[in-house]
Amino acid sequence: ILDDASAAEQRITLGLGNVANVEDVSTLLAARPRKNLLINGGFDVWQRGTSFNVGNVYKYTADRWYAYCPRMGAGTIFERKSFAIGQTDVPSNPSYYLRCTMDVGPVTPAGTLQYKIPNVAFLSGREVTLSFYAKANAAKYIAVNAIQYFGSGGASDAKAYTYAEKTALTTSWVRKTANRSSPRARTWCWATS
Repeated sequence: ILDDASAAEQRITLGLGNVANVEDVSTLLAARPRKNLLINGGFDVWQRGTSFNVGNVYKYTADRWYAYCPRMGAGTIFERKSFAIGQTDVPSNPSYYLRCTMDVGPVTPAGTLQYKIPNVAFLSGREVTLSFYAKANAAKYIAVNAIQYFGSGGASDAKAYTYAEKTALTTSWVRKTANRSSPRARTWCWATS
């Protein structure tokens, strides 16, 4: 689904037919759990370009993904790279991956790569699993964290955090998995935006 698609086009693309509103979509999707909630999880679509210098601003990279790196230098680059044809390190023969080259660091926290799943109530109280393949140019750590945003203007703290799980990377592609329990949305004060 493109960001500028109309609501009707999005419903058709998702196979939701005549669903009238967001609450109906959430109910329908909750009844039909999907294997993958991430659109462009394989970093295949890059409509804004394929290389970005990222610093102290939120910047979109691959479609639906954005980075924020306030403690890294101006030369920090997020870019699309191609897997070698026939590689066997990452299953299913993906075409691309996202590479981050840091200008300075690592500084804790060095920066973030973020993906927002719309409608905070959709995952309320559910177990969520994120799995991905990663590697580094040397032994390093990354942290996987989940944040639920409830908007601004209504609650003193409009975010719910889960703990950051630190995981080690090596110079070889390795599958990583992080499990999270999403806080229940009804225990939070919903905000106006």
